[in-house]
Amino acid sequence: EVQHLATALTNALDNGLYLGTSSWSFPGWSGLIYGAPTGKANLSQQGLPAYSQHPLLRSVGIDSGFYAPLDATRLKHWAEQVPAQFRFVVKAPALITDRYRRAARGRPVELNPGFLDPDLATEVAVRPYQQGLGAKAGILLWQIPPLSGTERKETRRFAEAIYRFLSRLPKGPTYAVELRDANLLTPDLAAALHHGGAVPGLALHPRLPPLPEQLALFADY
Repeated sequence: EVQHLATALTNALDNGLYLGTSSWSFPGWSGLIYGAPTGKANLSQQGLPAYSQHPLLRSVGIDSGFYAPLDATRLKHWAEQVPAQFRFVVKAPALITDRYRRAARGRPVELNPGFLDPDLATEVAVRPYQQGLGAKAGILLWQIPPLSGTERKETRRFAEAIYRFLSRLPKGPTYAVELRDANLLTPDLAAALHHGGAVPGLALHPRLPPLPEQLALFADY
């Protein structure tokens, strides 16, 4: 009955809507997504095919890309396990998106020389994403962690930096930019994403305004 309901919901949804979660390896889904109970480590290796067969789950996020670059071989291995209509959302590495190099527990220790470097981004994120996922590439997400107090005030400069970065990336992939600083969500940023060829990544997060406010900011684009 649950499976029939999921199928009915899927048929009622717009074909352009891709529902998914941030991972496919949750042991608590046994009986819903997976068959017999099994451990997280096993699901990490073998759970994706079962996840991708659920009628409502047509995409998945790969958060691990934020912590270390993902090579094309690994991405291709995942792409081969899912149906043709399935799509991946891949987080680009902090090597590109974080303004700082960080110590334990996220404490900033020094500036990151690779921050918003389009050449490095192309090498370690864009090319592997394209080559590994092919037609199953959904979104390459540039998630920007919080900036310093001074930098958060320079909203126009930040928007210009984002535009320069996006405009120098290879064309083709769908790029999204997601922030963790509310005051950087400005009309200048909305214009930078639009003219840079990216879409906004909206998030429910205590550092950000409610989703309706975020949507309103980007409504004109």
